[in-house]
Formats: sequence, structure tokens, C-alpha cells
Amino acid sequence: MAKAEKVLELIRNKSKRVNLALNPQLWQLFEECVGEENVAPTHKIEELIISYLDKQGFLDE
Repeated sequence: MAKAEKVLELIRNKSKRVNLALNPQLWQLFEECVGEENVAPTHKIEELIISYLDKQGFLDE
């Protein structure tokens, strides 16, 4: 499976809910920042996770 196909599959199949315990100020700043980009916080977190996995080589064929 090509990397692009793998990423698409990862962002389409959403069946796991995750609870995060974060500093409220940190979350507020994050929400404000992604809001300026017109992106939902969950989409940005997903993007950051995929970027991290890619850097670590976990998305390579």
C-alpha cells in the first residue's frame, strides 16, 4: 500500500475515542491557534500524529 493510501485509510477509519488530560490553558491556546487556521482541534491532532509517524518511518511501505 502506498504511503498516501495508508494515510487516507488512517484518517477515514475513525472508531477509537481517546481521552486526553491536558492543562486547560494549553488546550485553550491550542484551540485558538487551530481556530485561526479554520481547522478542528481533532483534525490538527490527527495531522500531528500522522506527521510524527511519518518522521519515525511507520508509514513507509
